[in-house]
Amino acid sequence: HWPDRYVPCFGSTVYNFSRYRQDAVPFEETLKGLKKILDQGKIKHWGVSNESSYGVCQLCHLCDKLGIPPPVSIQNSFSLVHRQFETELAETCAPWNCNVGLLAWSPLAGGVLSGKYLNGALPAKARFTIFEQYQERFLQQRCSQAVAKYAQVAKEEDTSMVKMALSWIADRDYMQHGSTIIGATTIPQLKECIDAFDVTLSKKANDAIDRIHLECRDPSQNI
Repeated sequence: HWPDRYVPCFGSTVYNFSRYRQDAVPFEETLKGLKKILDQGKIKHWGVSNESSYGVCQLCHLCDKLGIPPPVSIQNSFSLVHRQFETELAETCAPWNCNVGLLAWSPLAGGVLSGKYLNGALPAKARFTIFEQYQERFLQQRCSQAVAKYAQVAKEEDTSMVKMALSWIADRDYMQHGSTIIGATTIPQLKECIDAFDVTLSKKANDAIDRIHLECRDPSQNI
């Protein structure tokens, strides 16, 4: 679910030298294990998760060297409040480079981008109501302020926040050979998520989203 070696993730953005682990499992050892179960037919393809550009490049280079099929997907966090992937990782994973499709996880930032936690609301049975300290980064002040601005964009676009957030992801160039991981507790939630992929946002909405991003870049992330 994440690299064995130290990599900043789950809200961390700065590579901390002091957390480097000399005992991390080498890339080659992992790849040889994958090749074994690929050859046995137990899996057809494989991917990485919460990986960096360095990790993707190293893995693809070693796959070529060892004669192992390269990863086909990268499962990384990606949403309106965490757009880190679209910097160097988007280039690394592009079809003409490593050709690794993005599987965007937490596209609604744990449900925050549905708008249900706006103004400090804690709906009954909602994730962050039940688990008070779970993924706190999505409820921190910077993130809440950005979400409130995105809510206004959705209102002006005459669509729900869920549909706006998911359709925005689906429309990214680097999603042409990727997919979005959605989760729902109820059937109405699931339907709204699925319907989002039939929504096309206007240029005005996309421009507004980018302006908010520039004002508050990746507000769900910390040092």
